[in-house]
This record gives sequence, structure tokens and C-alpha cells, in this order.
Amino acid sequence: GSYFDRAAAARRLADDLTAQELSLYRQRFLGRVAGAPGGLSAAEERDFESVLRDEEPAITKKMVEDLNATDKSWQSGFPAWAENFSMADARRLTGHIDDPTLERVPHQDDEDLDELGATMDTTPESFDSREAWPKCRDVFSQVRDQGKCGSCWAFAAAGTMDGRLCVASNGEYSGPRAWI
Repeated sequence: GSYFDRAAAARRLADDLTAQELSLYRQRFLGRVAGAPGGLSAAEERDFESVLRDEEPAITKKMVEDLNATDKSWQSGFPAWAENFSMADARRLTGHIDDPTLERVPHQDDEDLDELGATMDTTPESFDSREAWPKCRDVFSQVRDQGKCGSCWAFAAAGTMDGRLCVASNGEYSGPRAWI
């Protein structure tokens, strides 16, 4: 069998992917490695592994089912656009930059937190804005569908502004038309 078929069997992908998801994954992988020789060098094998990770489905029906099986107050759905959506697609949409130097985060010690007036002891265990400002519950609960738009920053900023306007207006900025 092909490299993909051997890797799929070794990873037991058929256990977690539908036949359609596995077929699309295979097509994406083969599209990226078309024309590669049959016998792989170690470097080519590493490259193939990288392509396998890139073309892995970002969202699967099993993921949605597993999420929905947990005890929570909402149900997840499987959007049609996610059917052929890979991890590489997800990284592109989120603006991922593959730069290891960006992973180095300076260490924050307790003195830095003290300057901000915060410590691990004063941080609440949980916080729900819908409970803190019940008049704004509907505004905080709005879910925006950005589809394949890569402007998540704009959706986040607009949602934040909606919430701030509702809190500042003591709930007057709310309801189905409270969207920026």
C-alpha cells in the first residue's frame, strides 16, 4: 500500500474518522506529495510525516460527538465547511507563524503579579459574565459565525464592544439588534 495507507493503518485512523473524512484526508495528502518516489529516504519520510500532520482533519464528526457526550449546557454541531478543513487550513486562518523564537515567553514571577495587584490567591476560580451582568446575558451569549473568515480578531473585538456597551448602558444595549 501507499505511505498514507500504511500510516493510516498504524494510527488506526479508521477508528476516529468517517470513510468520507479518511478519503478527503488521503486526497489532501496525496495532492501534496504527488510525484514522490516509491522508496523514501529518512528526510523524505520526515517530510511525509509533516504533510500527514498538516493535512490531518482539524474537526471530525467523532470530535463533535465526543464533545457532545460531555456534561455541558450546549451542543456542538459539525459545520459543512469543516468537512475538508485541515490543520494547515486552521493554522492559515489563525495567522500561525512557524517561528520557534516566538515561543519564548518571559517568566512572570510573583513580584510582577503584585505590581498588577493580582495573585493566584485573588484570581477567582471561575467567572461568568452572564451571571455578573444578567441584563446582558443575551449579548454575552451571542455566537458569531465567521465561517472561513480569518478575521477572528475583528469578531472578538466586536463581541467585546457589544459586551462593554451593554454593561455601560446597564442592559439597555441588548436584544437581537445589539450587534456591532
